[in-house]
Amino acid sequence: MTNETNLHRILLHPRRFHFMMGLSLALGAFVVWPAYQRVVDTARRERTLREEAAAIRAAVARIEPLQHRTAALRQQIDEQFHPIDEPTAHRLRSECVKLLFQHHLAGVQIRLGEATRVPWKAHLNPWNTASDESPQEESPRKETEFVLVERKLNVSAEGKPHDVDRLLHALEQMHPFAKATRLQIRDKGETDSVAMELEMSLFDLEKDSAG
Repeated sequence: MTNETNLHRILLHPRRFHFMMGLSLALGAFVVWPAYQRVVDTARRERTLREEAAAIRAAVARIEPLQHRTAALRQQIDEQFHPIDEPTAHRLRSECVKLLFQHHLAGVQIRLGEATRVPWKAHLNPWNTASDESPQEESPRKETEFVLVERKLNVSAEGKPHDVDRLLHALEQMHPFAKATRLQIRDKGETDSVAMELEMSLFDLEKDSAG
């Protein structure tokens, strides 16, 4: 009864509109503010997600060129720093024949020898034609699980001195595991040509099947 009397007094009070407005605002704040806060939080999360998505797209855009550069580098390593196995040796022989004719050499003879295999010892330098063990060495070098494979590529040809010089420079660039181990050049009598005899060593490493 008291509550009804109080409500009746409020409704008949001269400032009842102020009371009603305050009550409406209070109820509105109580009901609307949490909903407004949820909207603000949702908008903030949406903005954060958009920023993260943009960062991911930018990272992906940077990754693709890196993948291309990595693939190109891997291909370069495979082509330039792969030891010379038997298929590669035959390919280099064919390239050598092309170089000989591109540099206008005549009387071409080229032969790829059979592979020879020796145990690969620790710290052995295949470029060193001297013995890999010096007499002063206290203990022999330890053998590894690999064998060093060597194939000889012998080339004979005739041509102008400057053509021979250009050919030798091209052969030096042919493969990092191909090295000229013997070279002989002699004059061709009264002609302005020279005769060249070249021996190249082509190296490979194989796992020792007996190890």
